[in-house]
Amino acid sequence: MPTIIIVVILINVLISMVFFYIAIQIWLLKQKLIVIKDILNSCADVINAALHTTTVNIYTGEEQIYSLRQQHQNLQRQIHKLRQILNLIILGRKILQKVN
Repeated sequence: MPTIIIVVILINVLISMVFFYIAIQIWLLKQKLIVIKDILNSCADVINAALHTTTVNIYTGEEQIYSLRQQHQNLQRQIHKLRQILNLIILGRKILQKVN
């Protein structure tokens, strides 16, 4: 009878050691996962900062494009007016040349 008790105790100790080993491995895995999580969070912060900067730059670029289009339209109007004035001057010269 006592040998059965010793065998049962040895089996329990062996099972306990196996589960203790598994618990240590799980704890080590948890520590590695924490490090990976911290790295991924840092990457996410960098990406979010870059995307925010990119978004601001896109809006700034859109505003500048709008402003340049307005300037271009104003310059086109001025060129059109100058062409009309030059055409009137040329027409006036032709008329004066015919009169003289």
